[in-house]
Amino acid sequence: FMQEKIAITPETKCLETIVITLLTVIIIMAKKDMFFETRHVGRLLEYSNKQ
Repeated sequence: FMQEKIAITPETKCLETIVITLLTVIIIMAKKDMFFETRHVGRLLEYSNKQ
């Protein structure tokens, strides 16, 4: 980001972090299948649990 080139206060950095975190959570919740599905792993999970 451009934080080094412009003078940003700690409060602004905190607000930026909160906004980015909220946007990330919204994206993850909207695309749950993409982030949490296990179908692409196949039988790998069963294999790793047996060992």
